[in-house]
Amino acid sequence: MLVLLNLPYNYLTNNFLDINSSKTQIGYFNLSQKLMSPVSLVITFSLSALFPNLSNLWMSDQEKFKSAINTGVRLFFLVALTMCFVYTSFAEFIIKLFFSPKYFSIISISQMQIWFVFLMGINSFIGTIWGATNNERMLVKSSIINAVISLPMLYYGSKFGALGLSYGYVISFAIFEVYLWIDFKKSINLKIKQDLLLWAMVALLFVMSYFLIKKLSFLIRLVVCLITISVNIFLFLKKSKANTVTN
Repeated sequence: MLVLLNLPYNYLTNNFLDINSSKTQIGYFNLSQKLMSPVSLVITFSLSALFPNLSNLWMSDQEKFKSAINTGVRLFFLVALTMCFVYTSFAEFIIKLFFSPKYFSIISISQMQIWFVFLMGINSFIGTIWGATNNERMLVKSSIINAVISLPMLYYGSKFGALGLSYGYVISFAIFEVYLWIDFKKSINLKIKQDLLLWAMVALLFVMSYFLIKKLSFLIRLVVCLITISVNIFLFLKKSKANTVTN
């Protein structure tokens, strides 16, 4: 059922581009997706390894489970967010190093797609937790809502080529994320500390990397990225230490 529900935004995007755009845009979109595959692979393997441990912890000690999720969510956010921020900041240099000028159009496309990978990673993380806590029905319901929101936006976005389709992915999943995040916390009665701050960081770093610092020189981008990584590490260590003291 989940495969069928995920079919529209996992497998029909090429059809949308074929109908509304051109074969060239299909090539740009697929090439950008291939560039994203290492990040997606890391997320998939990490969540697969995490599932049995979460399931056992949920069965044995739910309070400890919720504490672990609080820490895990922040870690997942900060690590994935840092990866997306760094990639968006330096994608231009990476692509120009390995590809000929005729492929430079994928720079903006991949810079947008990496943020969809981030949002999809959050969704997969929530899906893993729902699976571990026997909330498969919530997973199916959210997939239906996601398909209803994303399908029209993906179809419309494909009219503007691969970049428009990538915008459709990010915008539709960002809208869906508002519903999903609230539903997720209610489903297992979980309070995630300072989750609004985490989402504010996502919005801030997305705007910075995609609209602002990509116009700057390589050296300045490097400095900004190092500062951002340092701040993320500091925030995580500070919260982890506070949780340890509290426990």
